[in-house]
Amino acid sequence: MSIATPDPGAVRSDADAPLSLALTDPERREFDAVARQLATTTPELIDDAKWVAAARELSAHLPPRLRQVVRAYRHDPGEDGTLVLRNLPVDPEVLPATPTVPESVEREATVPAAVAVLIAAELGEIAAHRNEKSGALVQNVVPVPGREASQSNAGSTPLELHVENAFHQHRPDFVGLLCLRGDPDNAAGTLVSSFRRPLRLLAPATREVLHQERFTTVPPPSFRSGTRPSPTRCSRETLKTPTSRWTSKPPPPPSTRRPRRPWSNRRTRGSRPGNGSVLD
Repeated sequence: MSIATPDPGAVRSDADAPLSLALTDPERREFDAVARQLATTTPELIDDAKWVAAARELSAHLPPRLRQVVRAYRHDPGEDGTLVLRNLPVDPEVLPATPTVPESVEREATVPAAVAVLIAAELGEIAAHRNEKSGALVQNVVPVPGREASQSNAGSTPLELHVENAFHQHRPDFVGLLCLRGDPDNAAGTLVSSFRRPLRLLAPATREVLHQERFTTVPPPSFRSGTRPSPTRCSRETLKTPTSRWTSKPPPPPSTRRPRRPWSNRRTRGSRPGNGSVLD
């Protein structure tokens, strides 16, 4: 049998570059048509299982190059662990006003929400945590007045480097972001830093220490469990970053501590309307 190979323009130009794809205008229109069909599919409710099932089926009709690059990323996220998609069907001119209330989510189907869910359906099963924004599958990341300094998706201060929901035993395999409306100065971006690069610089003894259950982390402010969140011990499966604080055991000797610049490989992905990013 014959097997088609991915378009070279839809994959990494070299082993160190992140996967990226800019849709052509015809591809953008093709994607837009699929997203509009999903947005008007009964019951037009994002969190409804039937609507999510429809998204799973309709994702098979996305532009082939887009499906190829998403599948390539799912197979191998690369050194950066980042997928960048550009020229997605988002029209800022027809968007409603930016929400300014806490816990903002999308419940009713819209074209932008359909775009995000269709891409997620090609990666796996879209999921959310019940204790975070009531378990909504599509959540708004917007600055909320009065929470400017919050280390959460409601703040407007730069977020510290972190692993998404590292405290949870069922943290996601991927996190998807879709920019609908940029900031006035077009200066905002998503700061990412893959631990795969500095990990190679660490001594075996240091890596062994980082895999020990001597670190704790706590849920972010966006999680509302009704009680004060308690620290959760990080295991070999959950620990991905050395920024969690020490607990119960003394720190390792100086010879096994992390190098001074483990995050020198961090990069900022520009946030423009129609740009999307997936992080592993």
